[in-house]
Amino acid sequence: MIRKLPYASSLRHAVEIVCDSNTKDRYYPTYFDNLLDLEDYEMKYKVESWMRSEKQHQTISSIVYKYKSKKLLTLEDLIIQYGLGLSEEAQEEAKRRVEEFNTFRGFKWVP
Repeated sequence: MIRKLPYASSLRHAVEIVCDSNTKDRYYPTYFDNLLDLEDYEMKYKVESWMRSEKQHQTISSIVYKYKSKKLLTLEDLIIQYGLGLSEEAQEEAKRRVEEFNTFRGFKWVP
């Protein structure tokens, strides 16, 4: 199965896209529960923090691995394509994670 990477105009839009996509794949990303309630600057801070967190990395990795047959879209997939106003460091970490996720999923999202 091939999926086209959706366009995200902002970090908030990207989070909404991931929630919608994952829900359609029968997985609800509970780690986003409070994220959409934050102001944009708070959301950016939280996501930047997640990109520095090994614990968050392990959590997302285990979810992607568990649902690999569904080829879940991750926020990291959208970060590496669109940047979403995040730091270079966060974008590089997202790229590293997506490379790992792609080994589980056996495919790459197509822009």
